[in-house]
Amino acid sequence: MILLRLAFRNMREHRAKTLIVGILVTLGAFTLTAGNSFLDSIRAGQRRTFVESFTGDLIVRAESDEAYSLTVSPARSPAPELPGFPELRAKTEALEGVAAVLPLVNSMATLSVGETAAGFSMLWGVDFAEYRAMFPDSIELVEGDWPSEPGAWILVSETTRSEAEAEAEVPVRVGDRLLVAGMGEGGTKIREVTLAGVYRFRRGNDLLDRISLTDPGTVRSLAGLTLVRREAEASAAAAPGISAPAVPDEDALFSEFSIDTADTAAGPTDFDAILGDTSARDRYSAVDSDAWNFLLIRLSDGRDAGRAAEELGAAIGEGTSGLVVSDWSWGAGVQADLSRYLRLAFNGIVLIVVAVAAIIIMNTLVISITERIPEIGTMRAIGAGRSFVRSMIVAETLMVSLAFGTLGVLAGCLTVGILGRAGISSTNEILATLFGGEVFRPAVTAAAVANALAAMAAVGVVSCLYPVSVALRIPPVRAMQKA
Repeated sequence: MILLRLAFRNMREHRAKTLIVGILVTLGAFTLTAGNSFLDSIRAGQRRTFVESFTGDLIVRAESDEAYSLTVSPARSPAPELPGFPELRAKTEALEGVAAVLPLVNSMATLSVGETAAGFSMLWGVDFAEYRAMFPDSIELVEGDWPSEPGAWILVSETTRSEAEAEAEVPVRVGDRLLVAGMGEGGTKIREVTLAGVYRFRRGNDLLDRISLTDPGTVRSLAGLTLVRREAEASAAAAPGISAPAVPDEDALFSEFSIDTADTAAGPTDFDAILGDTSARDRYSAVDSDAWNFLLIRLSDGRDAGRAAEELGAAIGEGTSGLVVSDWSWGAGVQADLSRYLRLAFNGIVLIVVAVAAIIIMNTLVISITERIPEIGTMRAIGAGRSFVRSMIVAETLMVSLAFGTLGVLAGCLTVGILGRAGISSTNEILATLFGGEVFRPAVTAAAVANALAAMAAVGVVSCLYPVSVALRIPPVRAMQKA
């Protein structure tokens, strides 16, 4: 109690220097509170956008030495296939707190309207009913409807359709037949799909608007994920010393057939007779229904994603089964990295500012304590020990740091609260991606407040270490002589 009274008295008697230190502490606390609240809100907005619309809480994927991503691109390698998918799905669905799962197979493809190329699209092959159960509020259909029957279907975004119409110079409507071409095992393949609908993401951006939802069979066919390929891989694994049977090129399957033009003049051509027995061809083209690249997982509200990832990793043998469990930020890719890099840059700037502020505070305290050397010498002469003097100065500095730090935190909270209520709108694509939407509403976080107060207290304590050593280095007799 005596220490606090002495500290308060010294603060009152040295108002000017206390005010200098206090202003620096207030500005530091304000910057940390507002800045970290902004960054936390950006991260939370991105997480909400991706978890609720694109990635789920967790993503199970296959290990690979090559870089690949959920949002495919020409610069990345194709995503590897998930090993042992039926068992993986069963173990995942048995995990406590799993609300929904969505298997997904992806590929990059070109779209064509008629014979005119109409741009690129990222194909996500999904079961449409499972996609709607996984992300019930992610998509708003502006034309058409979800496919209700099996078949080769595709849903494209408004952006994709607009670009296709501009390239092909013809309208693209629901029910039209589009061609998708993709590069997979065995070369380039082309498949025809029916446009089922046109949609917009409720929370999307330019990159995510390139996604087209397609039936999984079409994507598997483009990527060469066939039953024959799986059988060949199984044979190679069972007998490592024996080479697996080669999968013939598709052109070779058709090379033996020709049309006799002389026969066609006699009457209608029987194409079934020309093709003959197509069972081998059908076998080589049959897709593998268990071939998937990713398993997206949505957790129940309140389920901790980190804990769930650990439990799932243990259940599926992560690291030994060729499987990896990642969180939403891996699926978001470079867009999640934006907020991470922004935080690193902010913290770097703050570190420099804090170092400068600590030096200024230290110099101010040195001057203040130098002026009080006679007082400190008298206290030591009448029995005050080094620890008492040290504790008094530290208590004084902490009181200034916490008092003005609290003032800075309150100012930061007020500023963030006002901006959060008003909202920050932006039509800039980069900012919308960073904010997780066109309207950004920052909110104060408990972590930002706690970190600001802790940082200001630490700056205060560190700043007074040297001034204290200066005061205690002078013998009490010499200190009293300066009075």
